Amino acid sequence: CSDEEFIVNLIKKLSINQNQTIRKAAPRVGSKADIWEHVIPAKVIASELTIMILNKDLTELRKMLEVYERAGQRGLTKEQNKLLDRYRSSMPLHWDWRVDNVNPLARHTEVGIIHN
Repeated sequence: CSDEEFIVNLIKKLSINQNQTIRKAAPRVGSKADIWEHVIPAKVIASELTIMILNKDLTELRKMLEVYERAGQRGLTKEQNKLLDRYRSSMPLHWDWRVDNVNPLARHTEVGIIHN
């Protein structure tokens, strides 16, 4: 297989397994809670990275990873985590990490989860 095909398959596999690198890249923000939740799902990051690779354009990679790191993982209660069911592996429809002043907490804001 080509290098491109290999990298795309690797990213897909990394995003599937909770214990892999792409999921650990987001730091934990806040205190210990019932559930550590990735504010931007790793599936979203993997999809965006795959698009960059297929387009052979990684110029925005640093910005995307900075947004992902800024969002991090946040501690949630079980009740708060349940609120995210409709956005389990996605972001709100018009969310775009490329825009200035993007809200990396958009999923949480959309369902009423507020972080200090």
